[in-house]
Order: sequence, then C-alpha cells, then structure tokens
Amino acid sequence: MSLDQVTLKTLDSVIGLWWLPENENNKIHGVLELKESRLRLRATQMFEGLQTIEREMIPAVQGFIATGLKITLLDCKKPKQIINMPGMIEVIFEFSTIIVGKNYSSDRIQVKSLRCRFNGLEKWLGDMPVDAYKYKCKDDQEYEFYAHAREPEKYSCSIDDFTAVIESKIILSVNEHVEAGFKRTASVSFCFPDSVNVFDAIKQACKYRDFLTLCMGNHNHILSIQAVDEEEDNIAVLYNDEIKSLDLPTNPAYNCLISFSDIKDSYQDCVQTWYQKYEEIRPIIAYFVDACQKKNNIDLPMEFLKMVQALESYSRRMRKTTLIPPEEHQERISRIVNHFDEKDDDREWIADVLKTPILNEPSCSKRITALFKETAEELGISKSKAASLAYKIVATRNYYTHFNESLLPGILSEHDIFYSIALMKNVLKVVLCRELSVELPDMKEKLGNNSELALALGELGLTPPLKPCSVTIADKAKPDEMENSNGGTEPETNH
Repeated sequence: MSLDQVTLKTLDSVIGLWWLPENENNKIHGVLELKESRLRLRATQMFEGLQTIEREMIPAVQGFIATGLKITLLDCKKPKQIINMPGMIEVIFEFSTIIVGKNYSSDRIQVKSLRCRFNGLEKWLGDMPVDAYKYKCKDDQEYEFYAHAREPEKYSCSIDDFTAVIESKIILSVNEHVEAGFKRTASVSFCFPDSVNVFDAIKQACKYRDFLTLCMGNHNHILSIQAVDEEEDNIAVLYNDEIKSLDLPTNPAYNCLISFSDIKDSYQDCVQTWYQKYEEIRPIIAYFVDACQKKNNIDLPMEFLKMVQALESYSRRMRKTTLIPPEEHQERISRIVNHFDEKDDDREWIADVLKTPILNEPSCSKRITALFKETAEELGISKSKAASLAYKIVATRNYYTHFNESLLPGILSEHDIFYSIALMKNVLKVVLCRELSVELPDMKEKLGNNSELALALGELGLTPPLKPCSVTIADKAKPDEMENSNGGTEPETNH
C-alpha cells in the first residue's frame, strides 16, 4: 500500500506489532479498528511497565502493520481495559493523529515540505489542458479519434517564510475494450527554507484551505496530507476525526465567487495579502468558514447572532473609525470629569467609564448599515432597502442578546432570520474580497447567479420574489393524433 492510498478506512482491521519508543523489545499484537468514524487500537495485552493508573497520556506508540508500513500513533489517551467474562481482557488505545511511513518517538516531527489535496481544487483551477478530435477517414464511412493532454502549468506564490506551489498530474486510464480517459489531480505543496514542525506546517495549509473556502463559497476540506521530513523520508498525516471529509466528492459543483482565472494574474498578491491579514481578521474568517459549512440542524438565533458578530467584528478590526477625532474625545472626557470635585468618589469611576473606547465608536447599527450600503450595488439591491433591513437585523440582535421585551414588535420573524443569514454571509464575502484587493468586474453577475442569495433577496422583499417555472402536460392524445411527420410519436407539452 502506497502513502497515496492510505486513509482511515484502508487502515481499518489491519493487524500489527506495537511498542513504546522507550521499550522497543516489548512488542504486543493489536488491530486497528474503525469505530464511530475514529480509529482505535485494540489489543489483548498491556505494554510492559506501563502504569495506567499514573499515566494519563502516552505521547507516542510505534508500530509496524501487516501491509508493510511503519505507523506512529500520537497523543494516546489513557488505555481502557475491558473485561469479558468468560473471555480475555481487551485493552483499547485511542489517539488523535496517525503518522504513516515512519516511527517517531513524539510529535516533534520536523518537515521540509507538505503536500495537500483540497476538495474541489481541480474544478476551481478550471484549466484542464485536453484536446480531442474526430476525423473522417478517406472512405467517409469510418472515423479516427485523437486525444491530446499536457501537464497543466504550475502556479507558485511566495509568502514570508514558505512557498506555496499548485501542481497537477494528468493520469491516463484505459479499461481495455471499454473506455479510455484522462483524469486530473491537483495539490498544493508548501515548501519551507528551514525545517518546521509538521503541525505548524499544517496550520499554513489550513489558512490556504480557508482562502479556498472564500473563493469557492463552500466549506473546503483537506483531503490528504503528505510530507517530507528533515531526513528526506516521505510520510502521510491522518487526523483521527477527518473520515467524513474523505467521503466528499473531490470535484463538487461549487458556484465560485472567485475562480482561479479571476485572480490568475494577481495570484501572488491575493494569497500574500490573505496570509498577511489572516491573523488580524482570523475571528471573522472563522465565522465565515463556519457559515459555509452544511449543517443538518441549525439553531437559528445562534447562527444569526454569529453572522451579525462577524460583520461587527470585521468593521471594528478593519474600519477603525471614531465618531469624533480622538483628541477631541479626550478633551470632552476631561471637561466632564473636571465637573467633579477631586475628592468626589464618583470622579475616578466616571473617568474610567468615559475611557471605554466604544463610546467614541460607531454603534453596531451604524456599522452594519454601512456594510450593507457599501455592498448594495454588488448584491443588486437599493441602499435604502439595505439600510432598512440592517436596522431590523440589529434590533433582532439586541433582542436575542438582551431579551428586552420592548424590542419584540420590531424584530425579524424566523422566516426572515433564516434568509438574512444567507444575505449576511454574502455581504461578508464581498468585504473579504475587498480586503484581498480582488476587483471582480462581474461580481454583481456572479452573485446574481447564486441561487441561495437570489432566493434570500426575494424572500426578504429586497428584490422581486423568484417564481418557480411551471410546466403543464396536456391530456394524453390518441396514438393517431400523436404521430409526427417522421412517423414517431411525441406527447404535446406546453411550457
């Protein structure tokens, strides 16, 4: 089994020999078992000398499995012992991360590079270089077919302390007597000038994943992680809670807001800006990524509050505005405080209250309204309607935050709360694009093709509501009435 083929599923029911790094001579037999979407190690022996009562965590367990691969299990929890009567004692080891390809004694693993596959990366790139032709032979009765594929371009961008390179492979697959075709797989390699801890390297890959989430408009996943360590050995890294993401289609039908072709010429600047601003707007990105995830159950008030918080946080972090200049505000504070006698106990208290930064900042209502107005054109709505909805959104936010009953008559219904979440998500998309200096001349058109946004705008009364296309089929005619000029039969259909 190659590292490319290793997943949590392929390791299920694989038997191996296992030992602790500090005691290689004491090996036990155990089988990896997939249970409730997580792998665990099940054995009938305990490691020699392991005091389970005193030791809460085992940094690493090393192993060699039947398929010929070396395995390291990191951050193993305190083993569980199950007594079967009659029968044998079972020992269960649970762990957070699996390193495939090499044995390590701890999580201090240094790597030179990382290669990751991302869900939908091939579709986002959208430049499959394949040409196919069909030619008539000389006798005009037979045809010849030609197909030509070439390796796609590499795209590289340099960040402060690493380089990210998009690479693609074209694979020719032939099923004899049945079919032949080309398949493309794309990945991003993160190359570091000096060795770094593997989990620090993965953090950089996760930031790139969030960049793809913004571009694609859907939550992106890392499908696989491979690395080259400082000794030039190849390894694969599997997180023990990612099994569900591996079941996702690798080429989903995303409705991309920012396709790669849009930023191809400015790719370096866009990605570099993303990494430079990532820490500053990290909370907002976390809100956005969470909003893009598909959820089976939605707590409407909670999702709503998170989206309002995301927009307000974005405004506070990236639009550092004040109601009046800071110098004037400080003078105002001094004037007010000087009205109190120096011996008055309230003087110090009022001075501390007035120093609160929020007193000289725009209110939540003003911030949300400003963001709605500045994105109204791209969303295809009027600024007045955008401002009106923003006011109701803030009133609803204040009600669910403070539960002031006087606000209840003016808040949004659950129906409008649901669709306002979709609208705010797209407002956040637009302002995040601007932070990357991504100027899309057709942004309004792309947003207009977003069915989720179009439905939300209609349901909120910001645009004419969408009307479903109606199709009616006439009563079935007699066979002789259905015959067409070619002798076939077709039912009459009215659209």
